[in-house]
Amino acid sequence: MIKILYQDKDIVVVDKPPGMFVHPTENFRHRDQSKINCMKLLREQLGIQVHPIHRIDRSASGAVLFALNPESASNLGKQIQSGLIKKTYVALVRGWIEERGEINKPLKNLDSGVINESHSLYERIAIVEFPFITQSEFATTRASLVHLRPLTGRQHQLRRHLKHLRHPIIGDRMYGDSKCNQMMESMGIRNLLLKSYSLEFEHPKNKSAMWIHSLWNHTWHQVFNYCGVSAYSPRTVFSALTLPPA
Repeated sequence: MIKILYQDKDIVVVDKPPGMFVHPTENFRHRDQSKINCMKLLREQLGIQVHPIHRIDRSASGAVLFALNPESASNLGKQIQSGLIKKTYVALVRGWIEERGEINKPLKNLDSGVINESHSLYERIAIVEFPFITQSEFATTRASLVHLRPLTGRQHQLRRHLKHLRHPIIGDRMYGDSKCNQMMESMGIRNLLLKSYSLEFEHPKNKSAMWIHSLWNHTWHQVFNYCGVSAYSPRTVFSALTLPPA
């Protein structure tokens, strides 16, 4: 069963586990793996049709929004297209990233080849230094716990933007640092350390302001312990990420 974070007659927000597609993919390389997907399992669990409003990467985890009727799907689709649905992620990245900033780097669509404008915000929560050598010139490995907010919704946007900054997300097998990934695996952490933490949007029917957040699992509690922060501190669980001052 998929963990449900919130549900009413119009919408449902689920806590997607890592390793699962949000919906069936058209990519033939992953067609077999996508047969068991979040959309299919949720439809079977609720016994009704569901409409995915956005998606997160297969290897990421966290909050995903679905509509339960065509009218709500249309409304939320317009919100997503207008950038009115605010998505906040939490990630552990290689190195000590700057305290906050904006990433403005166009990204090529991996299927069509079309280049699109892409914007993300980041804000550092904490820094940590692991007693492992992953680069020969350094005796330790530095990492940062960060909030991320994509202002656009491009393919693998946050993962590619963090790679561009030379602060790849730890656990990323496509864009990350293999030695950092191996370091975390030696500590029992094998997943991509990127979580869709919260969603902010207007309810499609009653127009109330919604803020729904995901839940921390054992892996993330380990990460927070390493970083010396509480999973429930205001700085960890909420970020009012906005454009940095000019």
